[in-house]
Amino acid sequence: MSHANTSPNFQALFSSYPCVTKKYCEVAQRACPYNNKLEKCSKGLGLRKNTIKMCDSGIFQKEGCSFDYQELFSIYERMKVDYGIIIDYLKKKDETIRSASEALQQFRERAYSFRLVGVAQGTTLEEYVECYQELKKIGYSCIAVGGLLKKAANSVRYVHVGDHQLLRDTLLTIRGASPEDWLFALGCYHPERHEFFSKTGIWGADYKGWIFNYDIGKGKKSSSIETKGRKELQRIRFNQTRKYLRKIYKLTRDKMDINNAPQTEMPPPVISRPHIRTSV
Repeated sequence: MSHANTSPNFQALFSSYPCVTKKYCEVAQRACPYNNKLEKCSKGLGLRKNTIKMCDSGIFQKEGCSFDYQELFSIYERMKVDYGIIIDYLKKKDETIRSASEALQQFRERAYSFRLVGVAQGTTLEEYVECYQELKKIGYSCIAVGGLLKKAANSVRYVHVGDHQLLRDTLLTIRGASPEDWLFALGCYHPERHEFFSKTGIWGADYKGWIFNYDIGKGKKSSSIETKGRKELQRIRFNQTRKYLRKIYKLTRDKMDINNAPQTEMPPPVISRPHIRTSV
């Protein structure tokens, strides 16, 4: 998962995934044996087949979203995403619906390669349900539930679920009324909610948590103390990430049963491969 407020260099890397720089490529040690042609690389094709790329507008980033829909959709196309999310407004049902209507009108003007995802917003269970039903009415088949996060203390980032009961009630009510719909939980993934999402038939969820940069900047002079401090932080972050992903894997292996998930025209639920939202 990424967002549109990223640099051209990052967008190019995101677009070319899994063909990335040789430093991170699992196939190429020096030069790519396939001349960067993904269609010739069986391992690369396997990775891409089992990876879903999503992108949002970045409206909840510090810089916000300054794009109109034509610009935003061009970025989604350039990044070769599978799913592109509309511009939504936190806890503002009516503004989000107006934005969704505009997005759908723009989306229908040409043949885009990604699927457009609407977002249900609100402040109460009733508003979320009304927003969801209105999005379906105007033509959305892929809808995410957003606005369930709150800001972390002394931060501009939304990383914590603000109301766990509202989260559960909203997803259960929508799923009860629309048992076969494609449904995504924005920013809400956590191993503790894995089983709930699985049983509720949530297609996917992402996590707006850690942002990592494991590479120490090159060409910068630092004291030995600063260097040791950065290396220790990298070690701690790496261990945190490994522990987190192992927990997800265990949950997936022991508890996930996609055979009991609702069957739709969409691919089977991929909550077993939760999307870790990264912002660069």
